[in-house]
Amino acid sequence: MENFFSKPLDQIDARDILSLIGTPEGQVFEIKSGLAAEKDNTDPWYSAPSAGVPRKGPGDYARQNIFRAVVAFANAEGGWLVLGLTETADRPRRADKVSPLPDCHELAERFRRAANDWIDPPLPSLQCRGIEMGDTPGEGVIVFRVPRSLDAPHRIYKKDRTQEAYRRVDDESKPMRMREIQDLTIEMARGQERIDKEFDKARRHHMRLKPQQSPKRVLIGFNIVLVSSSGPLVIDRPYLQRSLFERKNQIEGRLRKRESLWLETIDFEIPSQSVSNIRPMLRGGRKTWSGTYTSPKEQLLDENFVALEVFASGTIQLSAKTTFVNPAGLSIRWILADLANALCITERARTIGGTPDAEYAMQLELGYDETLEGTKSKLSEQEFLFGLLEEDDLHFSRRLGPGSLSLPIYRVGRGAEFPRIVKLVMDDLYNAVGRSHIDDFEIGPIC
Repeated sequence: MENFFSKPLDQIDARDILSLIGTPEGQVFEIKSGLAAEKDNTDPWYSAPSAGVPRKGPGDYARQNIFRAVVAFANAEGGWLVLGLTETADRPRRADKVSPLPDCHELAERFRRAANDWIDPPLPSLQCRGIEMGDTPGEGVIVFRVPRSLDAPHRIYKKDRTQEAYRRVDDESKPMRMREIQDLTIEMARGQERIDKEFDKARRHHMRLKPQQSPKRVLIGFNIVLVSSSGPLVIDRPYLQRSLFERKNQIEGRLRKRESLWLETIDFEIPSQSVSNIRPMLRGGRKTWSGTYTSPKEQLLDENFVALEVFASGTIQLSAKTTFVNPAGLSIRWILADLANALCITERARTIGGTPDAEYAMQLELGYDETLEGTKSKLSEQEFLFGLLEEDDLHFSRRLGPGSLSLPIYRVGRGAEFPRIVKLVMDDLYNAVGRSHIDDFEIGPIC
């Protein structure tokens, strides 16, 4: 049972399903033996189709039955629904045996597509997967992973069908009264307020980061913050989890489907490098990287430095800065490389925290420090150079500003979506400097 609930959905197999036998339904777990139908009818999915003809179904009654449970989980604490397990007659009901459904992979895909039409507002973080069981090819169960939703309350919305909101209460999906809907709306607003406060705290912390060796105090950099939107995680003493502080200097991508195009971090290939040990901090841990070099023109010591912090709540902050501001600026390669690192750390954090499918909210900002230290000059009135993928680190052709750039907040789901998120951030950065997005940039699995 523990293996099933602690694994990402894409890693669950037939043995995990069999481990559920005897498990009772409850606040975060429900089972259904098959596709429900009205009166004494049978859902058309069970009828074998003619050769070359797609299978019909599932019917609206079966969809409503499934999405009622999905919505109830999303409006509560999230949960797991397994379709294809019979249940005992006693209470609480327990998983009894496997009752596989035909063409489970196609059935899962149809439920996934139908969710967009049945659930209001949409639930993009819903996961649905068929898992084959037994000896007959294609037969198996369907597993739905429903995270707690920051967009709650959700309702079923389908013409000529129920249009109610549901919420999970113990082992039942119950219709919500208007007062409950209002209370949940307020609760979700407070959840968003918690996330905004975490972002604001991280922004202030980023501004306090200063070089340790360079005498320069004009800085430019970027800040990546990820906060669990499903509620805080519980990571016991993060500074003891070495995997949470692993960071790659290079991430491989491809441009125009030819040779590799490497995304390199801001501290890659700097002559004088130093890396700190993982250090405890209040309810978290911290690790830093820094590198120094002498500016060709100014003959002054410059420094690039990175600070990575992971908190017991699952919040992750990766800040990078450089004193090499003029004539250089920021490269998109640095940002995308450490974005990939931050996403991989998020994947490890939620696995260690026992919530492998927890959804995160991510904020990315880049720009100068707010003021020049010791002067009244405001950096918010200045532009800075920005380098694109096609350019090396000495030839930046675009300008950003004046002031900092804060990209839209991103939703971070399962690890399979990470390459898409990197590509989305890249497109937003290109658009921010007046360039159209790049369709032919590719990045593979990054963790």
